[in-house]
Amino acid sequence: MIKKIITSIIASGLLFTGQTVFADDTPAKARWYQVNITVFKQKNSHATNETFSTQPIELAEADLIQLKAAPKKGVANSAFNAPLALTQEAVNHHAPYLHQNIDKDWGDVLSHLDPASQPILYNMQWLQPIYHKDHSVPLYFEGSTGHLGLPQIRGLIHLNVARYLHSTFNINYWPETAETPEELVSLTQSRRMRSKEVHYLDHPMVGVLIRLLPAKSPLERQKGKGPAQTAKI
Repeated sequence: MIKKIITSIIASGLLFTGQTVFADDTPAKARWYQVNITVFKQKNSHATNETFSTQPIELAEADLIQLKAAPKKGVANSAFNAPLALTQEAVNHHAPYLHQNIDKDWGDVLSHLDPASQPILYNMQWLQPIYHKDHSVPLYFEGSTGHLGLPQIRGLIHLNVARYLHSTFNINYWPETAETPEELVSLTQSRRMRSKEVHYLDHPMVGVLIRLLPAKSPLERQKGKGPAQTAKI
């Protein structure tokens, strides 16, 4: 299945393998990225020889960041609040960790998934700073579909940067066939990544597609230097 997906993406020119992008080694300095992540259900074959864990992954950590829905209305209705309104307008839908509309090119990537056998469980796009692992904080996410009184899928994403970008996923997933909360599937995988490329995490039950695109920070956008441009690193 993975070979078909990646082959299809390469054929359409959507798997970016151009210029190698190395990140800055300075530990305390953040690089900003647009993040696209899609988690989808795999068609589990009874003939598979792969095994997977049914032990829950502990998702509780001291420091977590959770994605938020973007504000739909401005906050200023008077001259007193005008500076705040201008600030919000400048970073509207570009503030970190806010849900963004999915870019068309990412939708093109997802069009290669089979909606019947690979339905999407979680699909999100957002902007965030990424730091060295000593300064990074995991991001918590959960799907909107529930099962057994729980989000059907939830997990943590760790993104950090050294010479390369690195991602680690810790996911708990409750398939429709689960009759108790104990009947879950867990996934822990890590990847060394390059920006602008589509990366795939394989699993017998769920798959993950992830891409990071260099971006300007909201503070740079706020300075009013014209339309936002992709940052060069």
